Amino acid sequence: MTFEWLGHRYVLQQRTNLFTKSERALIHSVGQVLSARYEALLNPDLAAKNLHLFRGLPEDRHVSAFLDPGPYANLDTLTAKRDRVTDSIEVLRAISLMTYENRRVSTGVLLLGPNSAGASCLPPTPEPLRYSSALTSIHAFGRLCDGVHTAALVDAAGWWRDIVDVGRWAESIDPSTLPLPSSSVYRNHCLSTYRTENLCLVLTPNGEIKAFAKGVQVFSFLNGRWRLTDMELKHRRWLDAVPDEGLANRILQVVLDLAESRRGALFVILDDARALTELVSSGDVLGPSESRSSSAPGTDSKRSVYYLLRGKRPEDIAPSLLRTLAAIDGGIVLDREGNLLAFGAILRHHDEPHVLGGHVPAGGRSTAALAASHLGKSLKVSEDGIVSFFDKGHLVWEM
Repeated sequence: MTFEWLGHRYVLQQRTNLFTKSERALIHSVGQVLSARYEALLNPDLAAKNLHLFRGLPEDRHVSAFLDPGPYANLDTLTAKRDRVTDSIEVLRAISLMTYENRRVSTGVLLLGPNSAGASCLPPTPEPLRYSSALTSIHAFGRLCDGVHTAALVDAAGWWRDIVDVGRWAESIDPSTLPLPSSSVYRNHCLSTYRTENLCLVLTPNGEIKAFAKGVQVFSFLNGRWRLTDMELKHRRWLDAVPDEGLANRILQVVLDLAESRRGALFVILDDARALTELVSSGDVLGPSESRSSSAPGTDSKRSVYYLLRGKRPEDIAPSLLRTLAAIDGGIVLDREGNLLAFGAILRHHDEPHVLGGHVPAGGRSTAALAASHLGKSLKVSEDGIVSFFDKGHLVWEM
């Protein structure tokens, strides 16, 4: 990607993939923010009005310009147009340092778009407050909205106008119309921004900041840095790898829910079911009916319950049960048709470089996922909330 900026030509390159539409938009947003800063530095009159441009983390403003480029379109009007997204991020950062009864405090905010249909229904508020970090000095402010079920409602001018139930705000939208999968916990947040200019930002109980726009999670702030979700691209690559769209979406949905609950898991969809014995020991295979002796008292308790799951497919198993099975130590193995072949299975792998791609990743689950990807598609959930997709011995994407 080549572009000119401030009299210089720059070239950005990726090692493997082309820049996605979202990545190009983010690069443009970074340029908008930096241009505004440099222009303010060279113009004393503008600098006096826009000192807030130099406050806080620069990355927060890059995210803000991506989600709502309006305030940065014209530096002369930046003071009049509040950078509501950056203000909201500052609030969430301040709240993230708070605890209540030894638990992290969570909160959230729904930012109405300038042409939002809900703006006309806002209750009259004689003296509204700016939704900014100054609010965090108010006692109990961090507990007024939990971010999961309730959120602060902020109008296009940055005024805090109401506290709303996110589910009721989104109830007019059919969940099946959402373009991309999302964590079940935050499906209403996606719905509240779908086909509108609304934005939603949430500080989760895990201390993660999530940003939603156009019906999908766009950003997350996790482990000290912002991550561009780019869900459209990652979802498409996952569907390309797993031809059965129903199976692919069901597994991805379970994985996203597990990531939100910070429960590690590993799913493997084999390219050829005959490779199962290379990956899983015979004792972990959900094979034909066991002999009566296998269910006798004193035998392996896990094998004695295999009859409950033998012959099942993900669509036959409730998502809650599938999440429970996935959280058992080991991995879940399926074939391309979605038949459940093993659960809680310790996956075999070899330490040779040609199996592990020339390097050994940190963690046993990552090593198992990478090795298993030589036989199929691996989807791994880390306990820190990161989801990784491996195929043919390579990391395809991570979010």
